[in-house]
Amino acid sequence: MLKPSDRSAATAMFQKLDQAMASRYQFQVAPANIRNTDVVNWSSPIGGINATHGWLSDNLAFLALGTPVTDQFLPQPAEALANNKQFQQVMKSEISPYNGQFFINLDKMPPSQRALLPQLTPTAQSIWSGMNAIGLTSNASSSTTNRFDLSVSLKQVAADASPNSSR
Repeated sequence: MLKPSDRSAATAMFQKLDQAMASRYQFQVAPANIRNTDVVNWSSPIGGINATHGWLSDNLAFLALGTPVTDQFLPQPAEALANNKQFQQVMKSEISPYNGQFFINLDKMPPSQRALLPQLTPTAQSIWSGMNAIGLTSNASSSTTNRFDLSVSLKQVAADASPNSSR
């Protein structure tokens, strides 16, 4: 999600990005309409890579990468993400100001989209099942330095469900 201060400049940036994706990378760039919202879809010529961008409101843009997910947040949800308790818990950061944020609520991620997560060994795969959400905040403090704050919300397990329990 992007909240630009100048929508016309952001629209021009998206148009340049569309042109670059079409001319440099040979993506198919096509306008579409999802639940009464105009969007632009990018499709890779070799398949497997897709993206969609558009506007949720007058001042909130989005860029979705990977499996089509736009039908899950269009139209704009009734509750703002900033008001979501899970988001508030995971996105606490000492970085201010920040350049960007990334948030993923693993609890609400449909099983079909979990394929987008990095594939781990079967033993390490339990890492994903032990997490509720992941948040990342970034800041480019200079031309050579970036700072990242990563937060993970872990699921709580009852004391008697620990691996050392005598069940």
